[in-house]
Amino acid sequence: MTEIKSQQTQQHCLASVGIQVPGVDIGPFRIGGPGLANLLWLWAKCIVFSHLTGAAIVWPQWNQLKPRSLLRGERSMGWYWAFFTQPETGYIPYRDRASSQQASGELILKNLLEGKEVNIQEGSHYIMSNLGGPFTSMFEYRHLIHDAWSKMINKPEKYTFNNSLHFPVLAVHLRRGDFRIKGLSADLKSTEKLLNKVCHDFTDYHIYLMTDADAKDYSFWQIIPDRIENATTGNTVMDLLFLSRVDYLIGTANSSYSRFAAFLGGMPVSWIGPEQDVYSMSKLYAKSVSLYF
Repeated sequence: MTEIKSQQTQQHCLASVGIQVPGVDIGPFRIGGPGLANLLWLWAKCIVFSHLTGAAIVWPQWNQLKPRSLLRGERSMGWYWAFFTQPETGYIPYRDRASSQQASGELILKNLLEGKEVNIQEGSHYIMSNLGGPFTSMFEYRHLIHDAWSKMINKPEKYTFNNSLHFPVLAVHLRRGDFRIKGLSADLKSTEKLLNKVCHDFTDYHIYLMTDADAKDYSFWQIIPDRIENATTGNTVMDLLFLSRVDYLIGTANSSYSRFAAFLGGMPVSWIGPEQDVYSMSKLYAKSVSLYF
């Protein structure tokens, strides 16, 4: 047994940590299961777990097959071939798990973040599987996670937005896609009111829209003010990079995608969406700013 007595203690141990999610891995793809942002929440927990224990990180399977996205006409299909680098030294391939002995890493990480003593079993593979939001204390490691994210992206400097006028940049991230089908997206009247308010209140900002709305969502596209530029690229990774670099973010509170962009960027953020989610995210993110209608 390797004993970790504090957050500052880092000892190499023959253990590993990785993600376990629903879905089936077939070759270089995963069919089914959660989307990119939910995977990244779990990956971020693995980064912190590895930092505190020395456990090797099992490289997750990012590429996804999304038949329903194809049927809806969405451009983002979960192909990330050109975006993620190969695992760095110290990472181990997904297929080579350290051991068949698997244990939950969630409680271990929680105890580590609270400064409690934990035991790391050599030869064990620890699993991150809780798709809920991160522990508040993970914000202490935001820069660690941000650096790991930047290194994981293949030449991230290539993916920049055009800001030739040098205005501060505001992005509005609106979930549509599967949110619209499941009844989780805001109604069009509220959305139109929000967008008009943003144009009125943020006159000094260059305003961009980032959304997963598909081409068949005609009513949605009709309410977008002319001043707001659609910056959606059609690739989930590029869009997340964009959102994480803006000066001000208006995010969808019940979207893990918005949450992770705000976490990476550390910018001021206003939340929209279900009241309970807005309240929770406003409490969790220190730079949250209320929007008043």
